[in-house]
Amino acid sequence: MTTTFKYEARGPSGRVERGALDAESAREALERLKRRNLTPFALAPASGANGSARLNAVAARDLSLTLAQLLRAGLSFGQALRFASEELARAPAAAASRMREAAERGEPASSALGAFTGSEARLLRGVVRAGETSGRLVEALDMAAASFAHTAALRARIGAALIYPSFVIAATLATLAGFLLLVVPTLGQAFVGAEERLPGSTRALLELSAWLRANGLFLLLIVIGAAGVIAASAQVRASLAQVIDRVLVSPLGLGVAQRLDFAAFSSLAALSLQAGVPAASAFEAAASAVRSAEIQRRLIKAVGEIRIGERPTHAFERWTNPPKSFLRLTHVGEETGKLGETLRQAGVLLTAEAEQRLERLGAIAGPIVTLLLGLLVGGIVLSLFLGLLAMSELATI
Repeated sequence: MTTTFKYEARGPSGRVERGALDAESAREALERLKRRNLTPFALAPASGANGSARLNAVAARDLSLTLAQLLRAGLSFGQALRFASEELARAPAAAASRMREAAERGEPASSALGAFTGSEARLLRGVVRAGETSGRLVEALDMAAASFAHTAALRARIGAALIYPSFVIAATLATLAGFLLLVVPTLGQAFVGAEERLPGSTRALLELSAWLRANGLFLLLIVIGAAGVIAASAQVRASLAQVIDRVLVSPLGLGVAQRLDFAAFSSLAALSLQAGVPAASAFEAAASAVRSAEIQRRLIKAVGEIRIGERPTHAFERWTNPPKSFLRLTHVGEETGKLGETLRQAGVLLTAEAEQRLERLGAIAGPIVTLLLGLLVGGIVLSLFLGLLAMSELATI
């Protein structure tokens, strides 16, 4: 069984190289390092299932940008991968090292990225594959670096946009907890002996207050423990990132993720088409770079139809439910014979649409959160008011 080993080794020039490689045993890993004239001083199995690791947007951006700059400077792909594995941080260095190992075995460098999890790793693998297919690897990596930088910026904007709503939610919940723990029990003394005549909402509020007083400390410990697990576990943070990605893909995301996926697909397909790659092969290579597994599956079905003679516009419309701007520009490209150029324009347009929808999503989220919190607070106050009103009616009888 193949295991992934992380290593730190010193090269002939004295430079320290960090990375990862696949081997049947630690002894085989050491032998392979020695054949590369490396002297290892740290070697251990990689953590996670089958040694899988995750590339985030920043790591993928650093790797693709570094490789593009080195290739543009005149280095060979192998030399660029070696430099990247020595100079970059752990995650991109490990990816560069794996790609270098694959290239030395005569395999496509893109195949090595299959060992990494996450949508960014899948996109980078597709980008490298498209670059290998089209012979325009530098341009593909430049496009990938811009895409990853854009994704990282979008996520940073989402995080910044969530700070205020998160603070409002936390402050409101803390205030309500204090109200339920301190104020409601005091007012509840006025209802002693008349619980059966209180409105259902008031009884439910009193029961919730009693439950919180009995279990509040335990609940607080659970919240603190969950926060600690999230802070300490990269796997949990990765799972949360996947949840956010799924929300963005869903209708709640207003089509932001869908447009980003089709923007990447369009840009990569354009690179291959403009290099003379046949349409079906160009679309297949570009489809492997899509972040959403569902959209990728549908694109591959559409590519199968294109291979047997279906027009791209018809195949994409039937299988992928793409944005209208993508279909419109694809149709124009078919009619004019400039499909590569129009797909490049589609990539730019879809990215702009995604940014506009993200801004709209942020503008909508704030009022919705405020409204929901207002309904929550209003419901609690109304429940107490109805209870007091019921008691005043009993007093007048």
